Amino acid sequence: MPKPAHVHIVISGTSPAGEVWATGFDTAGEAGNQATLDAAVNAVADGILATGAAHTMFTLVMNAGQSITQVTGYSYAADSSAANLLSSATCILGGSGDAHNPLQTCVVATLRTAVPSRRARGRMYLPCTGMTLGADAFLSSAQTDIIVAGVQQLLGLQGDDVIPVVLSSVGNSSNPITSITADNRTDVQRRRANKQLATHTSTAPYPPA
Repeated sequence: MPKPAHVHIVISGTSPAGEVWATGFDTAGEAGNQATLDAAVNAVADGILATGAAHTMFTLVMNAGQSITQVTGYSYAADSSAANLLSSATCILGGSGDAHNPLQTCVVATLRTAVPSRRARGRMYLPCTGMTLGADAFLSSAQTDIIVAGVQQLLGLQGDDVIPVVLSSVGNSSNPITSITADNRTDVQRRRANKQLATHTSTAPYPPA
């Protein structure tokens, strides 16, 4: 399906038991040349590693068993399904969250635009193994504030002249992001096989004896 020209930025990392995770976002327009794409990827990697809201968010959503390992950028021309440029940068950042949620646990940051349509909303699935849930099994408002502040900074790490957008192949549209929301429900990383092995299985006869 056709999409406008854009750059897709991916932040990826590892978890125990061979699990991997990734999240990403898009910016308007193709990079144009390798140097520009390299600079964009390095800006995101450097910004994640530097002290700030994005750094804080990633260290707290991940526990000590998880880490970021790489930032990758893909530049696409309009209506192209194959990237015409690719760049990657090593970005090693370990988690410090004190929870031990299942490896597939994530929190969703919703990327909203001025267009009131489902196709004009995006989602980032962020790992959430390290954030401790309350007795009600929800995140606290302080935790979700950390998440939206972190994503807010992450989207802007390339500078004010780079516009984060939500793309739609259905409408061949590109809409600038106007707000970020995150509610207090955890979710699961989709489309990934869970390689974590169970350590115990309970069994009960049915019907009961």
